[in-house]
Amino acid sequence: MSLFKVMDVAGSALTAQSKRMNVVASNLANAESVTGPDGTAYRAKQVVFSPAQQSDDYATGVSVDRVVEDTVTPMKRMHQPGNPLADADGYVTMPNVDVVDEMVNMISASRSYQANVEVANTTKTMASKALTLGHTAGTTSGNQLAITKGSDLQNTFMQLLVAQLKNQDPLNPMDNSQMTSQLAQINTVNGIQQLNTTMSSMLTQNATTQASSMIGRSVQVPTNNLTLASGAANFGVSVPNGADDVVVTITNAAGVAVRTVDLGQMTAGSGNYTWNGKDDKGNQLADGAYSIKLTATQGGKVVTANALGTDKVAGVTINNGTMQLVLASGGTAKLSDVASIQ
Repeated sequence: MSLFKVMDVAGSALTAQSKRMNVVASNLANAESVTGPDGTAYRAKQVVFSPAQQSDDYATGVSVDRVVEDTVTPMKRMHQPGNPLADADGYVTMPNVDVVDEMVNMISASRSYQANVEVANTTKTMASKALTLGHTAGTTSGNQLAITKGSDLQNTFMQLLVAQLKNQDPLNPMDNSQMTSQLAQINTVNGIQQLNTTMSSMLTQNATTQASSMIGRSVQVPTNNLTLASGAANFGVSVPNGADDVVVTITNAAGVAVRTVDLGQMTAGSGNYTWNGKDDKGNQLADGAYSIKLTATQGGKVVTANALGTDKVAGVTINNGTMQLVLASGGTAKLSDVASIQ
């Protein structure tokens, strides 16, 4: 598959996920509305994807086939006898929008969108390198090449083109088809660079909307801290790729291991657990702050595993251009770190 067809596939996915995020935003905006545009209660909408065949038999993109109403989830009913829209029993029909589900859909769509932006970005870089005209950068060690920007590349190409036209053999002139193809490729690279800037801006806007909608909600994020209260401590375990064996080690404030639990084999995903506050000898430990560490192995090699803690989102901040959630405990977390929303 050519690089340009890769861009076609990624572009179709970006369009589809953008539509999906717009539908989710519409659902969230109408979650508390009483009536829709047609005078009846708003019904949650969902997008239906379908494969979009590209010109290459081996390249299949995606498109939004249609947007349908959710007729399976029952409408919510709220008892408001004084509401003019209430029925004979005093109930008002409310939208069947599940805010938590919609936020999960938004996270999924945003991550899919970002993944396809990375594909487009990588493809752009590969195309740029294929078309780049470099020159030796002074006397730098290792004969490194200085890569020109898109605009400089186009100017250099035009200068070379004019020089070729002036010095071409009248009996064997330049191939016009090759010249046209090269000009088109130069313009394509510049267009890809502009598209990348636009997509990055859209991604930032979507991340802002997504993060602000989490304020006031509880989320599960990676942590090393564990609080024992009333003889119990809840925590989560995330193993993205699964593991043959997962061991949980809990240490006290002095760094001494007080409890070790072997969870055994775990499939890819996450689960929730509760520590009863007892050490390895069965003694009940005092309430307070403890630390938790996971050690996971797969085929004899250490693999990724994270302990999860529940915290409430107090605000949103931007650090070095990255959107982060401000947690009530005083820490911060990236949007990509959120394992679940409660």
